[in-house]
Parts: sequence; C-alpha cells; structure tokens
Amino acid sequence: MVGIYKIENIVTKKCYIGQSKDIYHRWTKHKTALRSNTHCNRHLQSSWNKYGENSFDFSILKLCK
Repeated sequence: MVGIYKIENIVTKKCYIGQSKDIYHRWTKHKTALRSNTHCNRHLQSSWNKYGENSFDFSILKLCK
C-alpha cells in the first residue's frame, strides 16, 4: 500500500508524517525501532518513551498509485 501516513501522539497531538511504498511494512519498522529505543527521530522516540505505545495512533492520510 503506497501513500502518506501519520503517527500521532494522542496526548500531545504532535505528529510524525511519513511516506512509503509499503505503509504497513514501514509501520512495523517504526514500531520495532521505537520499542527497542533506537528510532532515528529523537523527538518521536522521546515522546514514545515518555507517553508509551498506547498513546500513539497510526493512520493513513493519503493512498497513492
């Protein structure tokens, strides 16, 4: 599934916007990195560590061809 996605902290309403040729695979990569405290985005990792996994919503903003 190709498109643009959002990872939102539902507590702070801050968002990470990304794009991928395979959204579900990319989400798996994000979650793996976040759970192991190795995500390349320091702000997202810090928020994940502070608020916990259950405070995040993963959604698709736009599907592309």
